[in-house]
Amino acid sequence: MGVNSMKMTHACTSAMIAAASISSSAMATTVFYSTSAQFAAAATSALNTDTFSSYATGTHAGSFVLANSTFTAAPNSPQISNSNIFCTATGNNCLIANSISGARIFSNFDPSTTGFALDAKFLNPGNSFTVTLVTGDGTQSFTQLGSAFSGFFGFSDTSGIQSVSFLNNGSSGGFSNYSFDNVSTFTGTITSSAVPEPASWAMMIAGFGAVGGALRRTRKVAVRFS
Repeated sequence: MGVNSMKMTHACTSAMIAAASISSSAMATTVFYSTSAQFAAAATSALNTDTFSSYATGTHAGSFVLANSTFTAAPNSPQISNSNIFCTATGNNCLIANSISGARIFSNFDPSTTGFALDAKFLNPGNSFTVTLVTGDGTQSFTQLGSAFSGFFGFSDTSGIQSVSFLNNGSSGGFSNYSFDNVSTFTGTITSSAVPEPASWAMMIAGFGAVGGALRRTRKVAVRFS
C-alpha cells in the first residue's frame, strides 16, 4: 500500500470514529410527529387507541384505567365529557378533569410501549403548559403555549415510554380547562424516517468534512511527490 493510500485509509477511519462518537453522544431516541398519519406510519404494530366512546360520562374517582394506560389528575378526579365546549368533535366523548390544578398523567403503559399520541383541545390556548416525558433514557420537560399542543400531539421513543404528563401553568377556572381524545399507543420497533435526525446530519457532516479534508491533504501530498 502506498503512502497516499495509507493516509487516505487512516483519514477515513478517523472520520468514521469521529462520526461514531457524535452518534453515541448526541443521537436522540425521541421523535415527534406533526400528524396522526406520520405517527401511524412509524408504528410496526397495531395502534391501541382509546376514543372514550364506551365510558359513561361524569366523574371517575381516583385513577382511571384506559385501554392502553392509566390516567390520573391528582388532587382532582378524571372526568368523561361529551360537551362540544371540551371535546374536539361534536358528539364525541373526551377526557378532562374536574379542575385544572395539578398535572394530568398518563402512566402504567405496557413495558414495550414506544409510541404515544393524542388529540388535545385547550380552551385557553394562551396559557403555558409544561409537558413532561419519562422514558427509558430519562426525563425531559418543555413548556409552550397551549396553542402549540392543540390538535395532534405524538412522539415515539426507542428506549420505551413510562409516563406523559401535562400541567397547566395558567389561570384557574373552567375556561382554562383542556381535554384529550383518541389516546393512542404502539409497541415494539419503530420504522426509520427517510429524513435523518439532527444528530445523523451532524454525523454525516463531520464524516464528510473529515474525508474531504483528507482528500485535500492527499492531493497536496500527491502533487508534492509527483
